[in-house]
Amino acid sequence: MKLHGIDLTFPEFDQKQVLEWTGLNAATLQNWANRGIIQLKPSRPGKRQRRLYSAMDVIKLLCIFELSRLGVMPAFASDFADKAITRRLVEKIEEREREQKTGKTEFGTAKKAIFYWKNGEIEYKIRGGSAKNLIGEVFADGFSEDIPVAKIEFSIDEAIYKIIRNIMNDNMKFLDSKIAKREPDA
Repeated sequence: MKLHGIDLTFPEFDQKQVLEWTGLNAATLQNWANRGIIQLKPSRPGKRQRRLYSAMDVIKLLCIFELSRLGVMPAFASDFADKAITRRLVEKIEEREREQKTGKTEFGTAKKAIFYWKNGEIEYKIRGGSAKNLIGEVFADGFSEDIPVAKIEFSIDEAIYKIIRNIMNDNMKFLDSKIAKREPDA
């Protein structure tokens, strides 16, 4: 499963990168793993037996962290991330494949999750609208609906593209460092 040339399921990112990109701290990450809030796959050892994370893992962690900062319980945010993020990534991949086949760049849709409280329980609905993606910014319409006023809005697309941009930036830094180290041809 690839998006913008990045294999979303291949475990290649270490904990340092995950913490930097998501804003999480190591204690919270370990706490969530111990409590079962995040389902880490059986050991994916990298260099020196360190756990490695896939881009999809990192996107889900960002989603859980951002929602928990907004007041959503981490366990509920994790359940949401498992369902909504995977579905949205598949949609984005299909959009990109259509663009590549037709050669036409179409503006896709933006997805937003709206969390609200109903009878003392938190619930969410996913809404979409037309979007124009201008250098990572999504301008969207079509999100309004009669949802109770006490709500939290969370952009699924922003979470996905924040991590994709971080991965691409790190890849560029790596390539730049390789080019800088290369000696000029004689």
